[in-house]
Amino acid sequence: MSEPQPDEAWQRYGRALIAAMRDVIEEADERHRELLLETADFWLGLGLVMGLRRPDEAVTLLGVMEAHADEHAELLADADDLLANVVR
Repeated sequence: MSEPQPDEAWQRYGRALIAAMRDVIEEADERHRELLLETADFWLGLGLVMGLRRPDEAVTLLGVMEAHADEHAELLADADDLLANVVR
């Protein structure tokens, strides 16, 4: 019996995560690349779970980040790319 294939949304997520981290991955030692992707996936998943399960606290955390929004222009562009590749 063969292993089940990931669904299309999960595949898009994986490709988008790798694309978003391309510069970091290319600069990292090859031995660390998988760990970097796992770490990014963990933190992204953590943020999403906070937003789903603890929305009031997530809003507070977002407020802390919003205070420094002007420093996040590059992250916003990366977020737009990730969303465009996963959910749009």
